[in-house]
Amino acid sequence: MDWIADYHTHTWFSHGHGTIEENVQEAIRKKLKAVAITDHSFAHPLIGLNIDKVRRMRRTIDALNRRFQRDIAVFLGVEANIVNTRGQIDVPMKMFPFFDLLAVGLHRMVFMSPVLDGLRMSMANNLQWISGARRRAAAAINTRTLSRAMERYSVDIITHPGYCFPVDLSDLAASAASTRTLLEINNSHGTPSASALGTVLESGARFVAGSDAHRPSHVGSFDNAQRIIREAGIPEEQVINTAGHGVWKFKSHERR
Repeated sequence: MDWIADYHTHTWFSHGHGTIEENVQEAIRKKLKAVAITDHSFAHPLIGLNIDKVRRMRRTIDALNRRFQRDIAVFLGVEANIVNTRGQIDVPMKMFPFFDLLAVGLHRMVFMSPVLDGLRMSMANNLQWISGARRRAAAAINTRTLSRAMERYSVDIITHPGYCFPVDLSDLAASAASTRTLLEINNSHGTPSASALGTVLESGARFVAGSDAHRPSHVGSFDNAQRIIREAGIPEEQVINTAGHGVWKFKSHERR
């Protein structure tokens, strides 16, 4: 596959190990046309973003776009956290104008609000390993929560669906298709699986491979994602960061 963009990378602004410019330089070295910096959002203790970080990141990315305008497009994104089963996320409304890309995912160790709602969700997912029935119950909660987030916000990408938090991929793909949201095939975590993806090819959903790089050297690395895509039989035209699509137009205008 001819990859032209990586829309899921991290830096030291959350818990990555490189700078924004190092990620950009690696993307240029791998001949990508676009790269996004999508560090973890505000409700992630210790590693999450804050207003000062976002302002600094925005200035840095604006400067890099001027410097490398002939080589690559650099996006400031955020990997937002779900904070309750109503699908609310942890990005303050006043911060949306700073971001070019909104990715949303389910993550552990996140401050939930209200707390009791978070405890119920955590309990369901912690008990999923007991039985198939428990896992299906957790998947129903997680899928409904992600679908509500897509309905509530102009979400661009659902990151690593199924990683640690089981989902009903068929229902999730239907929601993604109806809201024009991309489902990520995550290179680092290998989710979703090829067998799960093979069941949703007719859903109308589109996909994006993400490196989920936490080191600059991993930016633009898609070997695992490419294997999953081929095993699932996903046509290349349904994967939006391959050649033929160009740099993707995200929904930033809808959030401003």
